[in-house]
Formats: sequence, structure tokens, C-alpha cells
Amino acid sequence: MKEHRYFRLGSQLSRVPFMAHIDQKTIDELMLQSMILEAAPGEVLLLEGEDENHFLVLMKGSVEIITDGEVVATIATSGEILGEQALLHRRRSATVRAKERVFCLRVDGSFVDSLTEEQRLVYQAELYRFLADVLAQRLDSTSRRLAEMERALVEARADSAD
Repeated sequence: MKEHRYFRLGSQLSRVPFMAHIDQKTIDELMLQSMILEAAPGEVLLLEGEDENHFLVLMKGSVEIITDGEVVATIATSGEILGEQALLHRRRSATVRAKERVFCLRVDGSFVDSLTEEQRLVYQAELYRFLADVLAQRLDSTSRRLAEMERALVEARADSAD
């Protein structure tokens, strides 16, 4: 995996949902303390179980999300956040592996320490709102999958009773 220092991405970052309302000065601060990661297909970007405080913003390419050794999702949307649970001081719940050549912005969670109080409050409010949306979407998706599995189980039991 290659790391590249800061280069102009500010306008692209303002299109990332949770950064859309963050002022350019704060985004510039973030960029000065961030790295661009370039990964080849098959390279691991985040490892399940890691205790790290950085997250990634997918800029280009696609990644696989792997839990307990099984691919559970593929993400190819530019601006998608990966490893966001680290910001809640939690161990990584999944491995993220490049499916193709990938570019991600690696953001160290400690960059918040360099912000003014006002910038920090705006950033944290946007981040927590974003995380709440992500978690609500995942809960909804998981609930739908569980309901489908329960229906399939009931049908299988009914078929085996016949």
C-alpha cells in the first residue's frame, strides 16, 4: 500500500455527506493531517479487531467488507466512510479489502485536537449525525434480512411438516 501526502481534494471532500456543512478552513486542517492511501487489489486497508482511531473516505475504486472471513458487502461509492466505528473508540468490526485499485483519504481521529472549539463542535455534530444515519440504515437493512430469514425458516418448517 502506498501513502501520499496532502494534495488538493477540498472541493471533493465537501461532497462527502458528513463534511458538506464543514467550512473550508476545517477541511484544509483535516487535509494537512491526512494521507491518501493507494491500495492494489487484495490489499487490506482496515483489519477486523484493530484498535485504531482513524477512518477512511473512499475516493475511487471499490472495497469488500469482510466479517469473520466472509465478504458481506462491496462498496464502490465515492465519499463513503469506512472504519467510522473507530471514532466511537471501538475495535474494528470488519476488515476492508481493496477489490480493485483504490484511493482513500486516511483521516486520523486526533486531528480534532487541532481545531478551535467552534470548529470542533461543528465537526462533531456533523460526524455524530452522519454516524447515526449510517447506523440507522444498517439496522434497517439487518432487520429486513432477519425478517426474510425468519420467513424462509417458517416456510422450510412448514414444508418439512408436510
